[in-house]
Amino acid sequence: MPGACPRSLFKRDDGARASKLPHDFLALDRLTVIEKKNTATDAAARIIPSVASNRDRHSRLQRFMLANDSVTIAVEVPIWLCEDDIAALEDKYRVTIVPRQPLDPARPAAGHQPRQITGHIDFLQARNGAIHILDYKPDARTNKPVAQLAIYALALTRLVPGLRLFDIKCAWFNETCYNEFFPRLLLPRPSKPLRW
Repeated sequence: MPGACPRSLFKRDDGARASKLPHDFLALDRLTVIEKKNTATDAAARIIPSVASNRDRHSRLQRFMLANDSVTIAVEVPIWLCEDDIAALEDKYRVTIVPRQPLDPARPAAGHQPRQITGHIDFLQARNGAIHILDYKPDARTNKPVAQLAIYALALTRLVPGLRLFDIKCAWFNETCYNEFFPRLLLPRPSKPLRW
């Protein structure tokens, strides 16, 4: 991961939050979700009932898994994509992740506002030769953060040299279910390799 996080990006109001992005750029007809139970659901079932405040659920579960789960390597990991990253990913996968907005709507030829996307990965795990991006959702049966997790995966491929989308699995979970998918299946094959 980069040594420094651009904290100012996370305080701006003009950027997009990964959790709020529409899923228009994904081929959801190719989405295959594998539902199962694993140590993440077991940990949530153990910890969540003991937390009185809904506000503290994420942080308590994160601290527990970081200390007790050997595959959890980081929690609350900041991710960000700036204009150059977004443009490179859109070119590579031939999609529009975030539409460009003109600097001046009255003068579209004047250029576009620079785009950025920010977010935080709840749990980052390394297991069975893959990176797993997990998001805890209390309402995991109805809340399907596929676009959010796909953005996290794309951001990691930009932030971690050599990490490929092929090496990443994503999942959202709560104490009763764990829903896993491969983000690479939701995007067209890359048009050309990106140059670092």
